[in-house]
Amino acid sequence: MSKELSEEIHPGSPIKASVWEEIRRIAVRFSKFSVSYPLELVNTKGGMSLRMRDRSEEIWIKITSGGTSGKYAWTQQLPAADGTWTDGETTGTTTTLPAIEVNGNTSVPTNTRVLARMDPDRTTYRFVYSKCS
Repeated sequence: MSKELSEEIHPGSPIKASVWEEIRRIAVRFSKFSVSYPLELVNTKGGMSLRMRDRSEEIWIKITSGGTSGKYAWTQQLPAADGTWTDGETTGTTTTLPAIEVNGNTSVPTNTRVLARMDPDRTTYRFVYSKCS
């Protein structure tokens, strides 16, 4: 808060329109607050909480086939020292541990690499596909 604002507020005194306007401007500024990965902003009962995102359930995957009914087959991807990717041990099919694009996209291209997160029910991985233009 600005120095003028803190001097204008006293217990029991009426709040001036200028003070309400300053409070409104501050609230609008904070309502537009956003964060980028690896941070996340979480709405809790006590208010907004800024924290590091839990990455323990995330893996990089390569889409290998699918898209029918929004389910994709995939292979885990591991970064190699030379900047390329190698296949990991974990895989999923369109029927067993499929990957699902969260927006319902059924046309994610084969060989696309995405960061996927294990669903709480532990039966699928979920990912967001966004094509750069």
